[in-house]
Amino acid sequence: MQYEIVKPVSCSWELFGKVLREVQYETFRIKNRVIQLYYQHENDKFSYKQVHGEYPNDKDRYGAPFATYVYRTITPEFPVSLTNNITASIQKATKAWKTSRKDVLKGNKSIPSFRRTGPIELNASSIRNFSRTTQRGIELDLALLSNRGVEHIQSEIKRDMENVSTTYRILINPGQGGAKAILKRVMNQEYKVCGSMILRNERKNILAPESTQTDDVR
Repeated sequence: MQYEIVKPVSCSWELFGKVLREVQYETFRIKNRVIQLYYQHENDKFSYKQVHGEYPNDKDRYGAPFATYVYRTITPEFPVSLTNNITASIQKATKAWKTSRKDVLKGNKSIPSFRRTGPIELNASSIRNFSRTTQRGIELDLALLSNRGVEHIQSEIKRDMENVSTTYRILINPGQGGAKAILKRVMNQEYKVCGSMILRNERKNILAPESTQTDDVR
């Protein structure tokens, strides 16, 4: 389901827009970096087998499964985004690679790539504290920045702008019909948010959460 972000509540649009642009840019780079690492890994395995007659053991080469190596490599390279959201981006790109891997290696498909204008990936823990408002909308908190990200944004904005935070409270339009019903169930804790994306274009910012039924609901 998709919900329009009406406005930020805890800060100005100027600051919130700056944060979204920075995180969106880093998300795009994270996803493409994941693909780069996996593709290079395949080439390295092939080269190793050509010399040694067998594929290498990832734990021997990296000290951990390759997926863990990817996470350990990428996380410190991208200091602006919240770590949990970096994980969500890594998972999305890894899934894209695994889906395309066989066709890419056979030469039947191009290497997956992600656009600069693509969505911001959010971990489930980054969306919280839903509450109703008198404006017929829903407020909630979005965790977007790491502590280093806060420092980075603060260093680039006007000195008289409000303080930068890791988390921003926003107002969303609950929509109608099914979208509104699902959001109500999330607020009643019948459903839980299991991840989300922020879709951006020149005119609107859209929150697109994914939800699932909680364990105690039958």
